[in-house]
Amino acid sequence: MNLFDVIAGIESFDEEATIFVENEPNKISSQSEAEVIYLSDGELYEDLAVVAERRCKGKSYFLEVSIVLEINEDWAANHYGIFPTREQLVACAIYYAEFDSYPREFFN
Repeated sequence: MNLFDVIAGIESFDEEATIFVENEPNKISSQSEAEVIYLSDGELYEDLAVVAERRCKGKSYFLEVSIVLEINEDWAANHYGIFPTREQLVACAIYYAEFDSYPREFFN
């Protein structure tokens, strides 16, 4: 499954789940391989790189499902109740994962 598919179906995942994406030499994209996993109570306290190595080799932490859902809601709050397209949501989530902030167009 790629990142676009994961985010397009984000409402189907438990808010407590975590998204991991393939380690790409250049950059994360909507076509990056992605996996959603549910961390055990013990794994919540482990280094996510260690968890990724054990549970989804070749991938690294992206975002929690709850954060992507929050991005979706925040977009609507800033755009008069209009939710982002899936493409916009994917782009915002990638930006947020890389820079820990929303992109400028998020507020237009």
